[in-house]
Amino acid sequence: MKTSRVGMIYSLYKKELVAAKNELLMIMTFILGANAFLFYKHQTGWPVEASFIFSLFLLLFVVATTFFRAFSVVRNEWKENTVYLVMSLPITGVDVFLSKLLALLTQLIGLSIIALIGASLFIPIIPEVSYVLEQIQMEFTSVRLIWNALKIGLLGILGMNQAIIFAFFSAVVGKLFKKFSGLITLITFIGISMINSKFIDWIGNFFIDQGMGERIESQLMGLDVTMMTAMETMLNVYTLLFTIITVVTSAGVFFATAALYDRKVEL
Repeated sequence: MKTSRVGMIYSLYKKELVAAKNELLMIMTFILGANAFLFYKHQTGWPVEASFIFSLFLLLFVVATTFFRAFSVVRNEWKENTVYLVMSLPITGVDVFLSKLLALLTQLIGLSIIALIGASLFIPIIPEVSYVLEQIQMEFTSVRLIWNALKIGLLGILGMNQAIIFAFFSAVVGKLFKKFSGLITLITFIGISMINSKFIDWIGNFFIDQGMGERIESQLMGLDVTMMTAMETMLNVYTLLFTIITVVTSAGVFFATAALYDRKVEL
């Protein structure tokens, strides 16, 4: 990839972040304010477990806002009539959607970290959670614990990355039609999600038929391992499997989205 093209993608990436600046500040302020309110409620006698659960819901709020923004960033290209201006630059649909994808993932990761930090403040004052964490720390070293947490985080990011790409694809398909664009976008997203789910089920059943799960289970039974170690082994297997499936399907839909976008602009 030429340096000029990388610079163009980076410029588009910054443009997306600047365009979302006010919305991101509002969401960040809401997360901080909500956690402050929940901590205040705990100080006034509200169960700390309830505050912790509601704080975790803020993470779901971040995921939801990022997901819906994936539709709006495509729709706004036509609404603000900037689509043809962007495509007059020496770039392709791949560059356009790569910059949008990176911007949305940056927003997702940044806001998720803020939400998780807020939720983690309640953990030391929940006896049950503190006990579980102590047991985990006895089982795993800090490095292994961080590594497993990163793998779980990777699964979440890959899943959200795929959802964003599916949203891009659905929004572009919807723009191919002058009437019922929103309805077609919704139907397309549901349809492609169902196809993807069936594909994942098929792959999973294939490995089950090959006896992969039984072989792993039998190997673990032959070793002196704890439940935590067994869960870690299964996490390693499914992380690899899910990563391969998600990367392949996401890449295919991403390039199809870029091709449709280029075609739509040409028309």
